Amino acid sequence: MIVSRSLDTRAWLIWLAGMLLPSLLTFNPWLQLLIIGIALLLWPGDAPDQRSDFLRLRVLLRIGIAALVIGGLFNLLVVHYGSTVLIHLPDALPIIGGILTLEALLFGLLNALRVIGIIFAFATFSRQINYADLLRLAPSALFELGLMLSIGVTLVPFMLRSFNEIRESQALRGHRAQGIRGLLPLFTPLVASGMEHALALAESMEARGYGSVQFSRRVMLGQALALLSLLFLLILLAINTFLPIISLIMILLIVAVGLLMVVGLQLMASGAGRTRFRRLRWGWREWVVTAGASTAMIALLVADRTLLVYDPYRLSVLGLPAFNPWLGLALLGLALPAVIK
Repeated sequence: MIVSRSLDTRAWLIWLAGMLLPSLLTFNPWLQLLIIGIALLLWPGDAPDQRSDFLRLRVLLRIGIAALVIGGLFNLLVVHYGSTVLIHLPDALPIIGGILTLEALLFGLLNALRVIGIIFAFATFSRQINYADLLRLAPSALFELGLMLSIGVTLVPFMLRSFNEIRESQALRGHRAQGIRGLLPLFTPLVASGMEHALALAESMEARGYGSVQFSRRVMLGQALALLSLLFLLILLAINTFLPIISLIMILLIVAVGLLMVVGLQLMASGAGRTRFRRLRWGWREWVVTAGASTAMIALLVADRTLLVYDPYRLSVLGLPAFNPWLGLALLGLALPAVIK
């Protein structure tokens, strides 16, 4: 099912927070599988030309299978604890020697499910948003940092597309990559194309006047306050390490440092002078997505902890993990973007 990309990026950020919260707070396999299923439901589909889209569903599925195999086997071979023994390796073997239990295997698989849920959530979020809109959400004081991150993110798919094009061109010339030495004919033109792309980007940014802004006193004062706030925070943490401070006083001092940082960022933002060609729109679709994600997050925060946590090492006592249908129904609110046209 292809989901419309017209949703506001801010709504997708709220949706991402709702997807990450179950993976971070819960240790219930049913909830993790539900989150993974929602991410797959919202997957917008793969591009017909594979070179134009490096993030594909089959790649994600391979990552998920690899995470399950590695996570399950690693915990099975390293953790020798549990009542359901699958096999007993010789004790003389380093690290892996001892009993291999079903509980250890399940614990590794559950941890892998949490990682897969986070990866799938970020991958779906990455496919649904426009990075230019995400960059516009960066605070004015941190616009340069957001621009650098945006350039770094877009550089990865460019390098992958260039690698595929170079590999196909070399294959047409009869080149067959065998071993590390066979990659050298691919590596050299890849570096050259990357340098050419970087120089073209730098020239275009210079032609548009990027970096020629004169710093005012307000901007320099804001930078000084931001630097002082970080310095005060380091000093405060160092003092608390050797001479513990009363909790209430420590909280008040951290709040004061945070306020100083906010004032510094505000002064820095006043000299940014950003312009916008297009305003982000917030309509009923965004309200529906926000309501669904908020419902899921509130349900997780107020739910009984016994429904969120499952201990595989008590498999013989607990049996299968419990599933609350009301909590599952609340998490289905994260799937609302699939039904919004």
